[in-house]
Amino acid sequence: ICCSGFTGENCMQAVCQTQCRNGGLCTGPNKWDACSCDPGWGGKDCNEATCGDGCMHGGVCVSVDGQAICQCLPGWKGASCEQAHCDPECKKGSRCEPHNVCVCPKGFTGADC
Repeated sequence: ICCSGFTGENCMQAVCQTQCRNGGLCTGPNKWDACSCDPGWGGKDCNEATCGDGCMHGGVCVSVDGQAICQCLPGWKGASCEQAHCDPECKKGSRCEPHNVCVCPKGFTGADC
C-alpha cells in the first residue's frame, strides 16, 4: 500500500493533483504545479504551447497536431515569424521588407519588381 501522493510498483511514481498533459511527468506528490514538461510545452499541467525561441513581430505560439508552432501575423513568415513576407511575392531577385515592400534590384520597379 502506497503513502498518499504515490502510486505504482514500489510506490515510486508521484501523483499530481492536476493531470500532466502532452508527455509531462509528475515530479512531486499532491501538488498543482509539479509537472515536468516536454520541450514545446509549459504551464502547470503542460497544456500551454511554448515556442523555443519565442514568436517575433506579434506572432502567437499555438499547438497544431501536438506541435508548438508560431502563428504569424500577415506580412511575416518563418519558424519564429522572423522573415518579412510580401504579397504579391517579390520578383527578379528582389527582397521583401516589412510592410509589404519589395526592394527591387537596379532597373526594376513596381510593387513586385
